[in-house]
Amino acid sequence: MRTLAAVVAAAALAIASAPPAVACLWDYDTLKEETLSDRDTAAVLRGEHGHHGPGFYPAKLAYTRPLVDTGAAPKERYDDLAVALARTGAHDDALAVLAAKDQRFPGEYTTHANRGTFLAMKGDVAGALVELRRALTINPDAHFGREEFQVKLLEYKLRVAKDPTLRERETFLGHDLKRLIVQTKHKDDRDLDRAVTAMVGLVRFGGADRDPDLWFGLAWTLMQRGDNQLALMALRRAELAGHPRAKADGVDRSKAIRALERYHDDDERWRRASSTIDRALAKGAAVEARRHAAEAKLLARKRWRAAFGY
Repeated sequence: MRTLAAVVAAAALAIASAPPAVACLWDYDTLKEETLSDRDTAAVLRGEHGHHGPGFYPAKLAYTRPLVDTGAAPKERYDDLAVALARTGAHDDALAVLAAKDQRFPGEYTTHANRGTFLAMKGDVAGALVELRRALTINPDAHFGREEFQVKLLEYKLRVAKDPTLRERETFLGHDLKRLIVQTKHKDDRDLDRAVTAMVGLVRFGGADRDPDLWFGLAWTLMQRGDNQLALMALRRAELAGHPRAKADGVDRSKAIRALERYHDDDERWRRASSTIDRALAKGAAVEARRHAAEAKLLARKRWRAAFGY
């Protein structure tokens, strides 16, 4: 029988090779999304994603599996185990856990939501969309509608695969970039607020921080809401992630926001804005590193309840 330490070590090796994906996972951590605010939006934009360190999911996997194996665990523990498996790259095992959960607790929204995400991680976009749409049918408002935005993002990527120039014309939310109206000051709008919260949630709890289309869509949503400084940060994140239009829009928006500043050219404005944002990202990375170190201490002391919440 493998020890807890052995299981953690083996899973830690797998986590580094786990592919990035448009993820919208449901486990204990997801409950924290209820408290997302504009302050959290700014924190995520500057790189404070709130992600766990490399040792977290291997330890959670080793801790949670015995609880599920008793056969008496609540449905939430199945989700916790499945997400831990997926985060360490064991997508097929994660799907098997969901199948077992479905036998005991049939028809759960979280089962379809997680299954859709795991299939997306495996590259089965068509299968992922089927499951995510089922989840939306059961509970359209969960995650602040985050599955709705995940579905839109996956559908958009299918369209981009057929027509890469689509990225120059519209966001994944379907907004025509020639027709979007940019606000000059903050605008109260529930639909825009909901969209921002959902997209920030995809970064914080779904691990979509390397997705250029998500950052670009967030940038333009923030511009629609009048949060132009935050939008510049999102455009920089989109540029760093490889979005083909992000720099041009960053140059344009920095020119509009900093019109009174006297630089030699528009590109210089964006370079200066980017430099400021990059310094903020470096500070955000340092915050993440300190949080990971504190988390690692909890795990080393085997303070499982403090680390995992159960």
